[in-house]
Amino acid sequence: MGFRDGPRWATVRHPTARLGSSVQHGVGCQFLGGCEITTNVRFGDFCIVNRTAQVGHDCSIGEFVSMNPQACISGRVSIGSGCELGAGCTLRQSSSIGDGAMIGMGAVVVKDVEPNAVVVGNPARQIKTLPAW
Repeated sequence: MGFRDGPRWATVRHPTARLGSSVQHGVGCQFLGGCEITTNVRFGDFCIVNRTAQVGHDCSIGEFVSMNPQACISGRVSIGSGCELGAGCTLRQSSSIGDGAMIGMGAVVVKDVEPNAVVVGNPARQIKTLPAW
């Protein structure tokens, strides 16, 4: 039996979290205070959108994604599974973030990020590759 087969996983939504009516999410997601999710956004299972993070329109977010406080995701961004987005990072519209990637705190992502890459800085540049997720 896998962990999804065990307990019933709840999704938690803080009263000040703002989610558009067309937002879809899997089980075990957390939407914390002050986050804003616009329209036509899809989340996989077990994602966390931390305080005051923002997600623009038409985004696709995989499972087990962690968005730290004040992460800013522009429209039409695709984020793979197992990604971590550092506090205050910014992702340019229509960018793609590969599975297992880690975006550093305050990074400004202006182009696609490879799977398992660690990117930092402004503009964000890859500094290492993590083991496959």
